[in-house]
Amino acid sequence: MLAVQIVAERAPYLLLARQNRYAVVERRAGQLYAVTGQRRSAPMTDAGAEAVIGSDWWDEAQARRLFDEIVSRYAALAERMW
Repeated sequence: MLAVQIVAERAPYLLLARQNRYAVVERRAGQLYAVTGQRRSAPMTDAGAEAVIGSDWWDEAQARRLFDEIVSRYAALAERMW
């Protein structure tokens, strides 16, 4: 297993990279949560990221689009709630 790196961080969301593959996860209270597929959670570690992401790794462009979309929806919801 190769180390997972945080590429970008906005709101509670992280864009992660492992070699040339990327994924988006949500981070809350020291846990990582999947944003696609099953709603899995695991500790915020390399192994935890691998467990949560599973096979949901994408190329950089796809992952960045998903990251931007999720972050913008989160921001819009937060604005309505305040």
